[in-house]
Amino acid sequence: MKKIAFLFIIFLTTTFSAYCQDTKSDFNANELGKEAFNILKELDKSSEKDFINKLYSLQEIKAFINKKLDTVPSEIRENINQMTTEEYHKKVIDEFNDLKKVGKQYSIDWNSIEYSDFTYEKREESGLKGLRGELVFKSQNEAYIVDVEAILVEDIYEIMIVTILVKKGNH
Repeated sequence: MKKIAFLFIIFLTTTFSAYCQDTKSDFNANELGKEAFNILKELDKSSEKDFINKLYSLQEIKAFINKKLDTVPSEIRENINQMTTEEYHKKVIDEFNDLKKVGKQYSIDWNSIEYSDFTYEKREESGLKGLRGELVFKSQNEAYIVDVEAILVEDIYEIMIVTILVKKGNH
């Protein structure tokens, strides 16, 4: 059950089914790629705790989901509320370590990466709005992609996770 809750949290925006229009958040959505890029750029200098602190926390997710009693199914709310901070941090740390590991395999110098592009799709399901984006950056003349998942909270997109590093063309 706790695995289901975490998967819901991490992939919340990938399961949204309908495109949503929210002009107040458009600027923030466009800037989200740069915010995620800054997280990557500091990856070599970041600790696991630093990485966790740059993301929307489990406590914030719980508070937000519990405000949506009318729209979020009770089973999902219960699963999220049962997840402990330690469990959530372990999952996020696994993503952090995977980014660093794959980055090392590609010989990425995170300090010298260059921003290229950020594309995203806004989505909505059960009254929750968010986006799934692809951040493209360059390192040593090679292009790479990471996935960015965010949730819309009071007209501001909050990054939930930056994950899955692949070389562009292998995606």
